[in-house]
Formats: sequence, structure tokens, C-alpha cells
Amino acid sequence: MKVTLQKGKKKLYFNIPASWNELTLGRYMRLMKTIKESKDDKEIEQVVKILNCISDIPKKEIYGLDMKSVGILGNHIKTFLETEPNDELEHFITVEDVQYGFHPKLVDMTLGEFVDLETYTKDINENLHKILSILYRPVKQRVNDKYIIEDYEPNEERANLFKKHLTVKDFNGASVFFLRFRKTTFDTYEQVFEGSNNEGETKFGETIETKWGWYNTIYMLANENILNFDEVTKLPLYQCLTFLAYKQDYNKKLEDEYRRNKV
Repeated sequence: MKVTLQKGKKKLYFNIPASWNELTLGRYMRLMKTIKESKDDKEIEQVVKILNCISDIPKKEIYGLDMKSVGILGNHIKTFLETEPNDELEHFITVEDVQYGFHPKLVDMTLGEFVDLETYTKDINENLHKILSILYRPVKQRVNDKYIIEDYEPNEERANLFKKHLTVKDFNGASVFFLRFRKTTFDTYEQVFEGSNNEGETKFGETIETKWGWYNTIYMLANENILNFDEVTKLPLYQCLTFLAYKQDYNKKLEDEYRRNKV
């Protein structure tokens, strides 16, 4: 929406989103980072920073506005922040005449996809566009609601394209859907991700969170052969996690037997 502001005798016209749904992905990422970093700033400074994130109003223009205009902007931000973003999953989005489909079945995603998603979720505010470029990929074939998307390959160009063109309405439902799937996965394979038994002893699963992170896991699944890495990352995620859980239980069984025999 357009707003009219007064700077001295001069009227200024700017575009400001009326709701979360109108905010582009790039501006959304900036806004989330700004809100986090400016929580201790004075209210007027917060208003200026938020406006700079969500609109095309330059900071120098904001500081030169009269109090009435500042009040108008402050009320607009309050109303904007109170709107509810779309939380329904958009299965298809179109950017520059290319149709992208959301991953048809997350439980079938590969280990490689999940590892990259996990890497990016460590700093969502910086990497949300990269996360979405994994979840949404070009549609290769579609019949009604059934569709096939391209196989996964990291694509920086697509990530940057999404950052520029997607809006909260496009991606918020996908973010919610993925985070639910992620939580379900962590809950289902809790022992793999926590990596300790009831006695607090460190087990295999802890390698996911150690210095080498997922690299160590892939190394083990690849039978300690780097030439097998690509094949391993293309395996179904749940197949790999099930094996890791089995490996933990099997190792524990061997350790228990060793202790009993030792005694």
C-alpha cells in the first residue's frame, strides 16, 4: 500500500506492506534479524529500523519527518505486526514463469537434502532462502495434484531468486510444514539425535552434534570410503536414521555382553 508523509512542505509517497503476507522473503529475513538485534534499542530507533526493513523509505527521510508522520508510521507498524501470516502450505509457486513444487513427500527426502537443511537451520534468518530452494524445486511433470520435481542439487541462483520474489504468503506455510516434519523426525529418532543412553554415556548418535557433525555420520555410512559419499547422500533419510538407531542398539548390546563376560 502507498502512504503519504509530510517532510516540511514536501509530500513524500512510499510503498509499505499492509500485512505480513505482502512482505518479500528478502525483507522478511532482514526484519527478523533486525528485531532480534534491536530488542534493547529505544522505541523510535526500533521503528526506524523496522521501517527500513519492510519499506522503501530511506533512513534519512524517516529522521526528517514531522511528528504526525512518525505517528502514522508507528501505528502502521503496529497494525502490520498484528496481522496473521498465511500458514497454509502452497504446493506450487511460480517465479519468472517457472513453476516450483513443494517436496511431494518429505519422509522420502534423501539424507543429503536433510543434512543441508539441518546445516541451514542453524541460522534460519540468514539461510531461509536456501532452505526454500531445497523444499521447492522445478516441476518436471504434473497431472492434476500429482507431480514430480527435479532431483536435489544445491542451487544458489534459485535461492537468490526466491529471496527477491517470494512473499510471506508464498513460503510461510512451507516453513511451518517443514518445521513440524523436522520435529517429528527428531522425536521419532530421538536416540540418534541425542546420542546417549540412560546412564549418560556418549554413544554413536552424538557424532551428529560433534565437531565434524554430519560428515562423521556420512563417513561411517560410506564404509569409511570417500568415493561412496555421493551414493550415501542419495539414500532415503529414514532408511539412514533407522540404520543409525539399529547401530546404536547393536553396539550397546555388544558392550553389555562384554561387561557381563568381563565380570
